[in-house]
Amino acid sequence: TLQLERDQQTLDASLTLPRDGDGYRDIAGVKLAHSEVQQLLLRQETVYASRLRARGDDEHGYGLTFTRERSTPDGGDTSRTQALVARYDWTRRRVDSLLNPQRGHMLAAQLVGASRYAGSDTDFLRAYARAIGFYPLDKQARVILRGEIGQVWAARANDVPIDWRFRTGGGGSVRGYAYQSLGPREAGAVTGGRVLALASAEYQHPVGPPGWRLALFADAGNASDRWQDWTPRLGLGAGLRWDSPIGPVGLDIARGQYTKQWQWNLSLGASF
Repeated sequence: TLQLERDQQTLDASLTLPRDGDGYRDIAGVKLAHSEVQQLLLRQETVYASRLRARGDDEHGYGLTFTRERSTPDGGDTSRTQALVARYDWTRRRVDSLLNPQRGHMLAAQLVGASRYAGSDTDFLRAYARAIGFYPLDKQARVILRGEIGQVWAARANDVPIDWRFRTGGGGSVRGYAYQSLGPREAGAVTGGRVLALASAEYQHPVGPPGWRLALFADAGNASDRWQDWTPRLGLGAGLRWDSPIGPVGLDIARGQYTKQWQWNLSLGASF
């Protein structure tokens, strides 16, 4: 898979085996990534292998990921880090439709660990969870609630690869702020923090032809190095939703109450 975007480019080569009789699916691959987001130049090489199993609404998996990265804040020095992490992922999708959910909920949790005695620059443990709920009201109106929380425990936070730290902002997180613009900064670049929390509430009301809705929403969240320093950033906005044949399409405009600026977001599909 070759992905060419304005700020990010990736090349991902992977092999996925069919599910076996017990429902397990094995995946292995190599990924190269280059990005320049929020004044941070990031180059990464990753090798990964995982095993996933789906049973009913639940899917869980475990695997190993080795990442080597070089990060350069705008005007700062280049840092090199690497980590071999063991990870466990669990996801539950209990909704009426995976393509275009109207009611139900989705939950996910992830636990990641690394040791300086096994291919990593430092010891760290990372826990992360997210949830989204769809609650229908009368006349096809509905409320969507979303939340995320996470923390990294590390002997040396600067030796944790940036992909395993927390940054937020933009569509799918805190709308009204630029993509990954929220989090601790180094030399003007957002390099990520140890803690993350955010919450979102959205009301959708039917307008015009069937399948179209007007959305009003409020997002609040941030990433920081410590919970004592965590301060939520609020974004308020409105948008349009269309239940297209290939999934929900959304167009939002939101204002970051901290930056006093407006941001547009375009989304396609219900990914979780």
